[in-house]
Amino acid sequence: MITADSSRVIVVEGQTDLRIISYLLEKINSKVICDDNKKIVLQLLRERDLKLAICQEGGFDQLCKEVSIRLKESELECIGFVFDANGDPKGNWRKVRRRIVGAHKELQAASTPILKEAFHETPVSGGLWIKDYNPKVGMWMMPNNKDTGAIEDFLAYMIHPEDHCWGHTQCYVETIFQEGKKIPNRKVKTLEEKNISKANIHAWLTVQEKPGMLPGTAIKAGYFNTINPTAQSFQKWLGNLP
Repeated sequence: MITADSSRVIVVEGQTDLRIISYLLEKINSKVICDDNKKIVLQLLRERDLKLAICQEGGFDQLCKEVSIRLKESELECIGFVFDANGDPKGNWRKVRRRIVGAHKELQAASTPILKEAFHETPVSGGLWIKDYNPKVGMWMMPNNKDTGAIEDFLAYMIHPEDHCWGHTQCYVETIFQEGKKIPNRKVKTLEEKNISKANIHAWLTVQEKPGMLPGTAIKAGYFNTINPTAQSFQKWLGNLP
């Protein structure tokens, strides 16, 4: 059992994100130790021992609200924020960036040209770490720092291209969505468009060898291709943690 090191923190939107990220790291690195509690702590063994705490918030809006609180933690050395693009990649990136700049004293003191060069106002391929200020700050926007979507779309990139169930799953979910739109007055709750990617992943997991696994557990079981370029890009971002 290892204890949290609050000096290095990754903040995510919710429990699903926390479990996906922790099990992804555990899957690709046998030296990663996961403490399977509400807060998962990782010990990344590279050239030096490094403990990283992953903390969850209650969704995108709550994550934005917590930025200023997190940046005021006394022992903080570096912090990374992982959040969903949803339907507005540029808007969500700017919302989190604006909150960071508004709460980060050293970034506030930087001149505008220097700040813009160091801390891009638009999404950056491969994510972003700002290492020249204290605390050091990072941003990664799911699924890939450019497209609309969420962490479920990130998972979709890790489904093997030859998987014969994935296409059928997507067709099934789309049919349910279209049929739901035909329900008069929409009195019965049906699938909403914003949840299609989540429904796709869970429907696909339902027809695997062990049906109904949670996404994080399915990563651990080897159902997802963790050497996919998108997954590797995210792993590289985490690996660049200051």
